[in-house]
Amino acid sequence: MDNTDIAFEDFSSNTIGKLKDFLSARGLSCMGNKQQLVSRCFVAWESNIPLRYSEQEQLSKLKTEYDNRLKEANIDDPRSLKDDDWSSDVKEWPKIDLGKIFSFILSKKEQDMDFIGHYKTQKAYSYYQSGFVDTVFCATLNGSQIIKSHVTPSQSIRMSHMMFCWL
Repeated sequence: MDNTDIAFEDFSSNTIGKLKDFLSARGLSCMGNKQQLVSRCFVAWESNIPLRYSEQEQLSKLKTEYDNRLKEANIDDPRSLKDDDWSSDVKEWPKIDLGKIFSFILSKKEQDMDFIGHYKTQKAYSYYQSGFVDTVFCATLNGSQIIKSHVTPSQSIRMSHMMFCWL
């Protein structure tokens, strides 16, 4: 087995998230199924396509984006809250009706009608029932209610770790 086979197998064993990270760091498209991503990563590796950003630059960019979102929401970092500050009691969740949800979705330009369609077909609830969304917790921070949960991306169900989601 030559070095080419080993590299292709290495890419094949990576998660979709890692493949997308590899591609985005080089400024390449992250669209497609896993096999397409593996192939694109392998070609980038074979072609010695350089990193667009170093790992440190990427982390700095993510931190800046995170800080900007906190400023936009006018809240402190929810990670500063202690475990005792969070409650799993549904009664403490913010009062939300369907109108507020659709208003939020439509106010975000990156959301489209397909996204609204998924909400209408109750995909969000089916993800919760299927175990993709863990226990949902609520806390109050600077007068705003924050909801968090561990979430397994539906396209990465074999991932050993879950993403942490704030709303």
